[in-house]
Amino acid sequence: MAEDFEQVAKRRIEAIFQRAELFSNLNLSSVPDMVNTASEIGIPKSEFRPNNNSTAPFNFLVQIGALHKEVKEFDEYFEDYDANDEMLRVCKNHIFWLAASLFKLNLHLAADPLGLYDSKDQSAIHNINGIILEKMGGTTAICVPLIEAFKLLREFSYLHYKAHLEGSDDPQITIHAVASILEKFDNLSPAGRFIGLAAIMAYGYTVSLFAVGTRKDLAENVKVNFSVERGKSGYQRGVVINAFHTRFAKYAASYAHWYELDDRGNLKEVQDIGDFSPQKQIVLQIDNQFVYVALPESAALAYTLGNHFEFAQLISQNKLDKKIQIVIFPIF
Repeated sequence: MAEDFEQVAKRRIEAIFQRAELFSNLNLSSVPDMVNTASEIGIPKSEFRPNNNSTAPFNFLVQIGALHKEVKEFDEYFEDYDANDEMLRVCKNHIFWLAASLFKLNLHLAADPLGLYDSKDQSAIHNINGIILEKMGGTTAICVPLIEAFKLLREFSYLHYKAHLEGSDDPQITIHAVASILEKFDNLSPAGRFIGLAAIMAYGYTVSLFAVGTRKDLAENVKVNFSVERGKSGYQRGVVINAFHTRFAKYAASYAHWYELDDRGNLKEVQDIGDFSPQKQIVLQIDNQFVYVALPESAALAYTLGNHFEFAQLISQNKLDKKIQIVIFPIF
């Protein structure tokens, strides 16, 4: 006897929800080590589960701790190069991987792991965050720009989703805003230069995901209700953020795929990006369209072109494999 529609839909939803965890957690080999280290300060290991609202904040900290470890190792290599465009080309693979990792962290279940929104105990939360990150080997030079990158992505996500809920125009980020953001990250620490670039690229991925998630059902026409409660004074920041990661992690699971791009331009689909492989570049495909957020080699180039379509054409003709569709967002 054939399964009825409700059974099929239920199974599909369960599969989507399971896959969504891949898009909202960093599947790095050092995460278990980070849990062990953090638990030494008295927090039970059960408090670091990724799929529970009450344990998600601590889980976020071990995820970002594992990312910190990878970035710190790269930063030591990064220091051998001058802070110029040639260095960025040499290091592009790590920057793309970091952008993909930040994109995933932005979809993490923890609505407010850093005490950014609606919290009356922000100072206490920040103290706990600092103790855990320090215990895991965190350094200010890496932690600060990583946390700022996460805050930047969450803020943009909040503004986009709030605009969608209210029926207003999407926020636009101009090349001038990009220059200001990159300057801010550059001033945080030497590592801030490439972390800021990765954050801008992760924003591009997020914008593409919004475009799908605000106009489609889940894969194969599975409908899930994503209503967002509106308060008397409008949409509360914490409520919107919670709805954002609840909704769009599921859409990533439905419409997004990871690919590795090797030096010859060959693409291979992977289940998850996992630990960084410097020989391979991470490419994200959303709704059958490759999302390749190209950064200009210099701010001067972006200013000269002044038109993101013209810039996309230049890149596709001279820089990248023709098989990859270039998607340039309003940041250019």
